[in-house]
Amino acid sequence: KLRRRIATLSQPRCYKLRRRIASYSRQIVLADQKSSGAMSGEQTSTPSDASAQQSQQELFNQYVAEYPVEIAWPPKIVAVKEDSDGNISTVPHTRTSTDLIHHRLIEAGVLPEVPTPLEEVMVNLNEFVVDMQTSTNNCFHSVKVELDYNETDDGTATSNTPTMNVHLHEKNWYSLHIGGSLLNNTNDVMMFKNSTGGSAATGPLGLQLPTAEFNVSAGMRNLTGACDATNASYTLDTNQMA
Repeated sequence: KLRRRIATLSQPRCYKLRRRIASYSRQIVLADQKSSGAMSGEQTSTPSDASAQQSQQELFNQYVAEYPVEIAWPPKIVAVKEDSDGNISTVPHTRTSTDLIHHRLIEAGVLPEVPTPLEEVMVNLNEFVVDMQTSTNNCFHSVKVELDYNETDDGTATSNTPTMNVHLHEKNWYSLHIGGSLLNNTNDVMMFKNSTGGSAATGPLGLQLPTAEFNVSAGMRNLTGACDATNASYTLDTNQMA
């Protein structure tokens, strides 16, 4: 069940931790197969063997869910960008304050250097990612978290304390929109000129014309590093011009 949750959670993605869990799971399955084959003298499995494997798998999943994880502090903040071809690369620094990231992590329940069950860590990190994407004035394209055990080539972890990498794909500090539209009047009726010559929105045949509207909006994001936003807009239509 936990492996399915880890596989479906797109954020945070604990890549290396998932590989370790999958590797341990394969080792248990292979050990069970060898043990059952040695006892029965053949490769076919019996219902009792399947039940024993399922029981061991459940115990393993419970062990993984309750496995204590002590995350190193402070986390590493990594700024990324995406080019026109969709390639992701890192940039030297972020506009977002590191103190803000630390506070949001603690608010989500990610405690520094405190042993916490793995399942609870996954839930807390997912809550942090959702909070960063929904309550920061739309300042990010994406937010991802990675737990890195700094494994060697043979898959051996160099430390029992994983390093947390927070990848921030920030949007541009500015936004600009210029547009126009034609608005139909809700009371579309034939309006004939009176002695005063009709209204400003009336055509030469007395037909009421749609209103042309032009709008400009500009905004600035995350200038102070606290995910702030400043927006300004201006709208002009033909009635105002008249």
